[in-house]
Amino acid sequence: MNHNWLLTTNDRTLLQCLMLSAGVSEPPPHSRTFRTFGSVLFGHGGEVLMRKRPLPGENSLVDQLDPKARGYRHLAFFQDVPKSGFEIAQSQPFRYQGWVLGMDGDPPPRADLDALDPAEAQFVRRNTRGKTVYEAFLNRIMARLVAQGTTAYSQPTAQGLVDTIQSVLDETISADFSRFSLWLSSEHFGVVLSHGAPVQYRRLGGIKRCPRCSEEAMSESREGNRVGHPHAEGILVLGGWSSGAPAWETVPDGTYLIVDRHHSPAVLSASAPRSEST
Repeated sequence: MNHNWLLTTNDRTLLQCLMLSAGVSEPPPHSRTFRTFGSVLFGHGGEVLMRKRPLPGENSLVDQLDPKARGYRHLAFFQDVPKSGFEIAQSQPFRYQGWVLGMDGDPPPRADLDALDPAEAQFVRRNTRGKTVYEAFLNRIMARLVAQGTTAYSQPTAQGLVDTIQSVLDETISADFSRFSLWLSSEHFGVVLSHGAPVQYRRLGGIKRCPRCSEEAMSESREGNRVGHPHAEGILVLGGWSSGAPAWETVPDGTYLIVDRHHSPAVLSASAPRSEST
């Protein structure tokens, strides 16, 4: 089973502290020998650090978040290695400049570039380096965002971003592409769509006793050094995990969870399609 997370924090030094304090249960060891691990770390000023590698199936997922990692947003994907083997160029997630996309569940159909708007088709051809449908799907979204004026210095609104993603989905949704989650992130926005695939999220903050920074109890009569991070705040979004704890909320099916730079989660729906003028 695949597992994904999107973690946003107000303190770039506390990513792992927040992750460990969230109470995420480690999934059972993977049945296959390896899985694919892809992660993206977002910092300020468009800084993006992406890593992809094969990961032994028995390895802890949560431990893959490096304690030395420094960033305000972290996106991670753990997925099955395809029969063809691990290849960086064919492994999720995929990046266009400061934007990164990954998907889980049903794959999108392969785009017929000859049927697309010529400018969009040219953008997809120019920026798609691998052979996967996921990278091409990202570039279809980015082609429309760029055409609307999105740059490193001019970001879309949250609703505009949702509507742009939905405009591509409206042209591709089918019986074979109906159960999936979509994860798109930049320094400014984290966007997760639940479409027939469960996604949960929770607010994090006020760590009283950090499981990473505090010492273990020295003995029954002597507690270890307690370290807290009362200022820490964040949002953790999970796909592939299941938690019935009250702190967790489920993203309603067919809606988009938006997490901005202020760590304020909002659930949005796509705007109704505009009727063509006659």
